[in-house]
This record gives sequence, structure tokens and C-alpha cells, in this order.
Amino acid sequence: MKMYIQQKIFRLADEFTVYGEDQQPLYYVYGKLFSFSKQLRICDINNREVGQIKQELFSFLPRYYFYIDNIQIGEIVKKFTLFYPSYYVKELDWDCEGDFWAHNYSIKHGSNTIATINKEWLSWGDFYTININDEKNSLKVLMVCLTIDACLQAENDD
Repeated sequence: MKMYIQQKIFRLADEFTVYGEDQQPLYYVYGKLFSFSKQLRICDINNREVGQIKQELFSFLPRYYFYIDNIQIGEIVKKFTLFYPSYYVKELDWDCEGDFWAHNYSIKHGSNTIATINKEWLSWGDFYTININDEKNSLKVLMVCLTIDACLQAENDD
């Protein structure tokens, strides 16, 4: 399964659409830009909330929580490393590694690849492509990608 997020929108807006391979909307994402902590709501094509991402405000390293149907299903923590950023998703036991600034990274569970994220030029614009190996992980993978982008934006703003 593939999902697409338009490059300009992914970095700047507080509302944007996630598209499927057929160029049709899959999810709508709504963010709160002017809150003390980052919060994102993910809605389906009927605008029904299917997930939330909330930042823990008082944490040494960036820490975000994922919710599906108001139940916490994961926590992503930026690992402390000397040379390159790395993220770990607790509860899911997923590692995220690669070039996050270039949107060229992977999400893995042990040696199994859950998803890869790459920048791609399509006929309908410049997009970040999220390749997901198992469709049942699509919402969780999207939440991880959005969280990593929120971490990068926060670092860039500092």
C-alpha cells in the first residue's frame, strides 16, 4: 500500500490531505500550530476522527503518544545518539532509521521492514511516498511519519 503527502503541505500547513495510490483522499490531518504542545488529529474521508498524536510537553528528548479510538497504542521517543537521529516506537517495538531530513528512511520491526518513506516526483506534484508492507499498519505508520516530521519542525524552529 502507498500513501502520499504533498511536500509543501507536509512542512507548512496545519491542515492537509493524505492521498492513496489512486490520487483519492485517504485521511485528513488537522494540527494545532499555536498550542504549547503539538497535537494532530487524523480523520477518515468522512471526517470521523480515527487517530490522535499528542506531544509530551515536559520531556528531555521529544516524546509523542499515539491514540486510536482514544486508546494509547504507542509512544515514539527520539533516541539520544551522537551522529544521527533515531526514533523508537514503544509498544510496537519499531525502529526508525535513515535520513529523516530528506524523508528517506525506514520503519522496522527487528529485521522486517514495516514501511519505507521516500521523496518522489509524481505527475501531480512533489510528494513524500509512504510504502507500507501490510495495510493493517497504515494508520500507525502514518502517525509515526507525522510525528517524525513534527520533531524535525520543532528542531528547525529552535
